[in-house]
Amino acid sequence: MVFLMETKVDKDVIEKIRRKIQFADCHVVPRQNRGGGLALLWTDTNTVDVLSSFERHIDVVIDQGMDDVCQFTGFYGNTDTANREDSWSLLKTLSRRLTLPWIVLGDFNEILRVEEKQGWLDRSERQIRRPGTQNTWIRLDRGVATIDWILRFPTSRSHHLDAFHSDHKPILLISDSETKRFYRKGRPFRFEAMWLKDKTCEGVIKESWSGCLGLSPLSMVPIKLTSCQINLQRWNREVFGHVRLTLARKLKELTKAEEADLYRSNQRNKRNFILGFEDDNGVWTKDEGQIGELVEEYFSNLFSTSNSSGFDDILKGISPIIMEGMNTSLNSEYTAAEVAQALHQMAPLTAPSLDSMSPIFYKSFWHIVGDDVTNAVLAALNSGIIPDSISTTFISLIPKI
Repeated sequence: MVFLMETKVDKDVIEKIRRKIQFADCHVVPRQNRGGGLALLWTDTNTVDVLSSFERHIDVVIDQGMDDVCQFTGFYGNTDTANREDSWSLLKTLSRRLTLPWIVLGDFNEILRVEEKQGWLDRSERQIRRPGTQNTWIRLDRGVATIDWILRFPTSRSHHLDAFHSDHKPILLISDSETKRFYRKGRPFRFEAMWLKDKTCEGVIKESWSGCLGLSPLSMVPIKLTSCQINLQRWNREVFGHVRLTLARKLKELTKAEEADLYRSNQRNKRNFILGFEDDNGVWTKDEGQIGELVEEYFSNLFSTSNSSGFDDILKGISPIIMEGMNTSLNSEYTAAEVAQALHQMAPLTAPSLDSMSPIFYKSFWHIVGDDVTNAVLAALNSGIIPDSISTTFISLIPKI
């Protein structure tokens, strides 16, 4: 997402920029005469609902209905000192609008401390760079956030980038303490058990599960699960998502009461964040691909044989326990009844797979997905051939400190 200030252009110019950088949508506050103008551009990885906008701000909700929903305000403080109070009144009004985690980014046209102004010229209206050796630098561009936002995104960092054609430095807000991420980009999908309370959820599953005829069971199920994810996310935003917003308002007091404990927990998460790995030769690496290779090599060595011998003499002293009838049963093909029994024995909210569908999803909609899932499971188990799209899983690394 990109927030622009003092664009000094009309909406059609911003639209051309949006198409050129291949962003999904934008919201534009037109310029006033030859100056002013704001714009907010975003990709299709986020859903953005614009709450309000005017010549000094654009206020939106990002990913409403999702776990990491938050309020974002792009802000441009009044350049006139006499009207600066209007800017603060605007922020106070916006702060009371919602109870969501909130972050404000932009040019506040104000400093917080004397140290943020360096130089001989005493002016606080704007950031100035004068020709020659006498320069005045004033830090006006910044981001501020509520405690709720900081607790929800504890590893986020803001950086001032270099600018070549402006006396203002762009602000880059990244979600992790390092620019590299050691997990799949984007928010992981999670099937929410509370969705089952809405009767329209089953209709979404039925619609998503139809189609893909003529494919093998092992190819068809992953495609249908992906379709379920996409349609459930859209349904959650457009139909069910308002429940999350209502709960957030009602639980505001509880959140504040637990604030201290959450802060300590997130501080611990910061300390446990894995920045890199050291291999057997003492070489430190932060590259995501190399880290994956080190993890794979470690477990491959751990479970590989050392070509030990002499087991025949040991096995002679062990009496067989598996009788012929038991062996025949163990070597027989798996059945649909065994697949259903295995699912029934699983706890409903444990062990979500890479598709993030926990057992409660399959148990609740077995009458819709059961035949296809059973055929896919039996095809894999009875053939002994399991494609990567099904066998891929998460590896959780827990640092020991």
